[in-house]
Amino acid sequence: MKKLSVLLFVIVIVLTACDKKEFKVSVSMENADSTMLYLQKFENEKPVSIDSAMLINGSATLKAPLGDPQMVYGLNLKGTPSVIEFFPDNKDVTIIDKAQEPNGIEIIGSETQSKFNAFKKQSDAYYEKIETLYGKMQEAYLANDSLMMDSLNNVGDAIMKEQNEFHNNYLKEHSDDFLSHYILNKSKRNYSYEELKEFSNTFGSENPSMYLDQLYQYIEKLESIEVGHTYPDFTLPTINEGENTTVSNLIAGNKYTLIDFWASWCRPCRAENPIVLAAYNQYHDKGFDVIGVSIDRDSNEWKQAVANDQLPWTQLRDVEGSVSDTYVINFIPSNFLIDSTGTIIAKGLRGENLMNKLAELLP
Repeated sequence: MKKLSVLLFVIVIVLTACDKKEFKVSVSMENADSTMLYLQKFENEKPVSIDSAMLINGSATLKAPLGDPQMVYGLNLKGTPSVIEFFPDNKDVTIIDKAQEPNGIEIIGSETQSKFNAFKKQSDAYYEKIETLYGKMQEAYLANDSLMMDSLNNVGDAIMKEQNEFHNNYLKEHSDDFLSHYILNKSKRNYSYEELKEFSNTFGSENPSMYLDQLYQYIEKLESIEVGHTYPDFTLPTINEGENTTVSNLIAGNKYTLIDFWASWCRPCRAENPIVLAAYNQYHDKGFDVIGVSIDRDSNEWKQAVANDQLPWTQLRDVEGSVSDTYVINFIPSNFLIDSTGTIIAKGLRGENLMNKLAELLP
């Protein structure tokens, strides 16, 4: 009878486990009483809130329905921009945030998270070295010690090279793990098209993941704006109120056109504007034109910058960011040189490189 009771107990436990439809996230946070917490999951790299709870005496419990075991989740404290990302593996997870300690966030409960914690610990060690080095560089700068600055710059370059090698080796050694796909997808903007293609070939298609799918989509975008491809056409508002224009109409008849992404608040962009203006003045009569695409949110600041920098070419504004997304604009200034057939023949031409390229094309 006793054996039967034990057997029935085991069966109940197994059936209960099989019937599990959600997992819990238990949170402990210092100095955050009576603050709302939001549990999020990331769909197509965008956060979607799925539960919320108030921190009482520094603790809260949130729940989420079981989903894709590869899914990364986030924990956001109301009123703060930061998100604690974690992998629950569809299991109950505990998150402890010790606010007074550096790197004081501890996430316990899943195998994937344990692997990610180990990766981050090694990766963060390089950031800590760079942060320490930055303090020394400030001291050398204030002391006007150029020899020390050069020496510290070399040390910094060596640390960053070592960090890159660690990241790359990790990704290659764990190419069949979806966590590697996540790490690369998260940092993809730090890699060139060629580097990402090499990694994607290493990963192959035998171990699919949502992050690998996202990475492939990003690589396709990059490929579409590589040199030799036809530029993606677009329509945007001009600097004249209520007026839109399509780029293909502006390019028609030009020998070469520079599509230049910039913003009024971007200091490197403003420093580059006089160089682009000099190129425009020198080569415009020979068939060269410029189309400015601003990512400014404030139209008045944009218009004021155009007036101050005396930019005579057509100015468009990408308020929604859709064109910047199509052209994968990860930083500004960024530009694309288009020939008369609509083919991208060069990218990222700045300073002397722009002038030299135009001298070659329009002697």
